[in-house]
Amino acid sequence: FAFPTVYRDQAKLADATIQQAEAQKLIVERELIRDVKQAWYQLQYQNERLHLLQQQDSLYGRFTRAATIRFKTGETGYLEQATAETRSLGIKTELQQAMADQQIAERRLHQLLQAQEPLQFAEERLSKRELLLQTDSTALATNPYLAFLQSTTQVAERQKQLEQSR
Repeated sequence: FAFPTVYRDQAKLADATIQQAEAQKLIVERELIRDVKQAWYQLQYQNERLHLLQQQDSLYGRFTRAATIRFKTGETGYLEQATAETRSLGIKTELQQAMADQQIAERRLHQLLQAQEPLQFAEERLSKRELLLQTDSTALATNPYLAFLQSTTQVAERQKQLEQSR
């Protein structure tokens, strides 16, 4: 048997360890929320990029057809037609890359949400968002990472007290 102070210090250490685990859980939850939001906005960005590149592809397709007709009629030289075809092919390459990036973003969100069925999203346009920074002391006091660090310090203190009481 040990002194009663040893048992008291063991209980305090156990409580501090529980607090540390709860703080770690809160950090993981917040990181998951952040990752899901980030994946959602990345998917929205890729959808918007894909839409813009499709519009550009359409414009460059018309430009290429016009340049080909102008070349055949003798209005311009081969350089204009070659430039139009090169730009059109460049946009088509970017479009293929954008499609792949969009699929990657969709898979990332699907993975984070652990969805069994395919996800369906409503079309939503991107809009400029304001970054809200909280500079008050309450934001600092509710920071989960700070709480985790404080609980780690408390666990170390409790372990030290326990060893001293033995």
